[in-house]
Amino acid sequence: MAYLFNNDWKHASSRLAGLERVEDEHTFRILDRLHIAEGGRCLEVGAGAGSVAARLCELVGPRGSVVATDIDTRLLSQANLPQLEIRGHDIARDDLETNAFDLVHARHVLVHLPKDLLPAALSKLVASLSTRGVMLVEESSFLSARAEPSVEVRRRELYEAVLSRIHELYAEGGMLLDLGYQLFDMLGRVGFHCDGAEGRLRIVRGGSPEAQFHKQTFTQLRSAVLESSPSAAQRYDAFLRLHDDQQFAYRTRTTVATWGRKAVV
Repeated sequence: MAYLFNNDWKHASSRLAGLERVEDEHTFRILDRLHIAEGGRCLEVGAGAGSVAARLCELVGPRGSVVATDIDTRLLSQANLPQLEIRGHDIARDDLETNAFDLVHARHVLVHLPKDLLPAALSKLVASLSTRGVMLVEESSFLSARAEPSVEVRRRELYEAVLSRIHELYAEGGMLLDLGYQLFDMLGRVGFHCDGAEGRLRIVRGGSPEAQFHKQTFTQLRSAVLESSPSAAQRYDAFLRLHDDQQFAYRTRTTVATWGRKAVV
């Protein structure tokens, strides 16, 4: 399956900035809880526009280092931090150092891999941890996403029908739609001890900044969704407009954060 959210899209930088506004507060809170030591070495997988990598540079200080990877690093190239190494890297195919990092973080990256590639990718991340290293993985479960029950029936049915088609597109490409819910067990099977996990689901109103982020995400998917059903364009565009409607509200996917260390053998 081709990656659906390429950084060469004209609004990619704006979309990723929206993702950072939605997710960074929660990610940073957990990272602070993990007590990353000054002078540590960190790995940020799928760094996107680089906000988490920049935060990690702050936490490790001038004596530390951060490796930020992405399959397309064009949006990272603007970063000018002395501790930061930017690396073109595909977690599904490329190797990583072993026993090398005091902290490993990945957010909304692994869900884009076909499910048959996930065990090897997770094993690679666990192997990259130092003996006392910690890892935080944040991934989606799309099963919670739906319109609020109080929304007028016609608009609710439109939203959920188009969203269902988007999720079908994900599944057809091999994505695991409830990966966030499964991570705790999957990591346990590849030599990782999960210390904790928590989920984040939000109720979002149309017209809000988060709704505009979701609208951009679904706009980027428009051509892929309509490729097999071009006659649905009018319906899809009506779905996009719901994200501008302050009388419309919906529940998001659930982001599940899972953290821990290498299992003691």
